[in-house]
Amino acid sequence: MRQGCCVLPTDDHGRVCDRLAGLEQVIDSETIRQVLQETGRVNRRACKLTHEVVLWVVLAMGIFTNVPITNLLDEQLHPAAELIPLYHQRWEEEIVFDEQKTHQDPRRASKPANLRSETPAGVIQELYALSLAHFVVRAMMFEAAMSRELDPDRLSFTGCFQILQCRLPECHRASPSSLSLWYEALLCEMSRERAEPRRNRINPRVIKQKMSKWKKKRAEHFHPPPIQKTFAESVVMTN
Repeated sequence: MRQGCCVLPTDDHGRVCDRLAGLEQVIDSETIRQVLQETGRVNRRACKLTHEVVLWVVLAMGIFTNVPITNLLDEQLHPAAELIPLYHQRWEEEIVFDEQKTHQDPRRASKPANLRSETPAGVIQELYALSLAHFVVRAMMFEAAMSRELDPDRLSFTGCFQILQCRLPECHRASPSSLSLWYEALLCEMSRERAEPRRNRINPRVIKQKMSKWKKKRAEHFHPPPIQKTFAESVVMTN
């Protein structure tokens, strides 16, 4: 066999990880091959686990977290009137961290730590897995929301993530026509997974007073009288 060719069994369409075929609707195989080539990740010899296969496995790690490891905006298209409400929702980025840590890969009795990996390289790989998988879920949620003319924030990340976990194995060895039908049904199901509307709230930019054992600085402390003694002369030693 020529170098860089996977020797694992494939399905009728040349897929090794055929149960992840549904994800090709978001990340197609040609894009993966281009990225691997541009980053120098090209296999130099025949092997069972090519870089392409490993990438799909890493992506699977971020979705099936309960199983072990085996542009700048155009000002004409987006005027300031649109950017102001967008900026107001900047706190949504904090929800992304919560989605990945709390809902995508939560703590379980069988998993005492947040990550399953036990080596530094494995931890980095698993973080990539969670980020890639989060992108996939959010991309599908966006398509699902657009199909119903909804704000993507109205869909539940947890609900859509669980739907993907359940439905993804169903596209096993799917033909192009059946895969398209599967994807449409998936988006339709996701579009019904609604979240509670965001509360109309605002918080002032203040912090709580820091607790300290020292007395609070007051007006009389700003202009102390001139010092008449040196520091050494001011020190009082007691028995």
